[in-house]
Amino acid sequence: MNILSLGKGDNRPLQERACQTLCADERRPISYTEIKHQMTAIRAEAKQRSVVAPPPSPAPASAVSRDTSRAHLTGVDQFRLQALTNEEKGSDR
Repeated sequence: MNILSLGKGDNRPLQERACQTLCADERRPISYTEIKHQMTAIRAEAKQRSVVAPPPSPAPASAVSRDTSRAHLTGVDQFRLQALTNEEKGSDR
């Protein structure tokens, strides 16, 4: 029952990986303590890996400077791609 309780919540994939590692080595005894130690080792290994976050993508200048606070009052045409990117020629927007 204690071994099964280790897999509660978000620990199930971690417990599965720990059990697979222990079962792969036939010489190693499988017990509650061994599974718990293996799960701790896997967590420590995961924390040591560096996490690389993708760089933030810059927003287009036209999207930042355009005031769209009242766009819903002027109609659906304000949400066309050309209107949002200010690509319409000859308009005074």
